[in-house]
Amino acid sequence: MPDYLILLRADPNTFDALSPAAFAELAGRFEAWATPLLAQGRFLAGQKLTTDSGRTVRHASDGVRVKDGPFGETKEMIGGYHLLRADDLDHVTSLCREHPNVTLLGGTLEIRELEATLAADRTAPAPSTPPPG
Repeated sequence: MPDYLILLRADPNTFDALSPAAFAELAGRFEAWATPLLAQGRFLAGQKLTTDSGRTVRHASDGVRVKDGPFGETKEMIGGYHLLRADDLDHVTSLCREHPNVTLLGGTLEIRELEATLAADRTAPAPSTPPPG
């Protein structure tokens, strides 16, 4: 079964402006969405990202450029991620249709399948050590 990275994109101002009641509704909807996936072993990981720090590193003709912030040219930013296990792309898409980032915040989910070799081995290889001698 393939694993999928779900990138949660939304306007950070929308999330930051939620009233306590709206935040409680969002949390409740997320719990209702995620709980069955957790029970089925389909929700593998997830985390909200901070909106006030980060860096971008990119190649430029004069070397490598580092800029503060993950701030894109649009109003939507990647605000978090999930790692889901699903039968196929159609299945994971159906799982994401009711995600509160879409239904409540009006955001976007980007769904990307992990390469099978990376999905199968989630641990970094142990560092090799020279034999004692």
